[in-house]
Amino acid sequence: MKHIKVRMISNNMNRLIAPIGRSRLNILAAIERVNPAVVIAITTDQNNRIDEVALRQATGISDLKVIIRSVSNAFDTECVRDEMLAIRDEFPPSENDFTLISGSTNEISFLSHMLWPGKIVSIKRGLVSSIDGKDDEHIIANKNVLDLFGLQDIEGNLHRNGETEKLFPGSSSYSIDRLRGQIRIAWRLNARNFLSSSISLRNHVEKKSELYGSKTFHHEVYSPEDFRLHEKIREMITINLEEEE
Repeated sequence: MKHIKVRMISNNMNRLIAPIGRSRLNILAAIERVNPAVVIAITTDQNNRIDEVALRQATGISDLKVIIRSVSNAFDTECVRDEMLAIRDEFPPSENDFTLISGSTNEISFLSHMLWPGKIVSIKRGLVSSIDGKDDEHIIANKNVLDLFGLQDIEGNLHRNGETEKLFPGSSSYSIDRLRGQIRIAWRLNARNFLSSSISLRNHVEKKSELYGSKTFHHEVYSPEDFRLHEKIREMITINLEEEE
């Protein structure tokens, strides 16, 4: 079992090719496992673009070189192929490459493996990395997780860096789910303002999923009554019915 260490210094020339998808904690586990000198992170314009400084800070590797490239349309197969080829031409394969295959859409992940045919790093449920059949479990500090998304903890609530408003207004607390690699947000609704608070909750969940990805947050809602969730956010929310005292 490994822990991310603050201010690590990379001492090799390994390079990690890392597609970034809906579960962004995968890249931290892969970086910890490989300890690369260079990370080439590949995202899409449909995802909230990750910040190079934030990614470096989240890893705790002070001299890590982070390069981020974006594919303009993840839903256009021809576009993905052409732009991935351009990225490959910009950064030709090397003998020290490791490729993360579980961090993005199937198309981008598949092309990453084909275009940079180095060693494969896969991330299993619970942030377990696997290389050549050897597994390691990773425990990532809360601060590293928040750094990755440009977030900070203020009195037990999540805030975007430099902002005073809570990331999820109306929520009661948050926690890091290390098994699933998610940030869990707790909500407690009451009967007096149930309609307005449930609508606000749904709006914030949908908006933040567009910014941070659909796998980043899971919302645990304690409510006096059930309410409908449209398909886009249904898997992100668990409703627990409870009677008010």
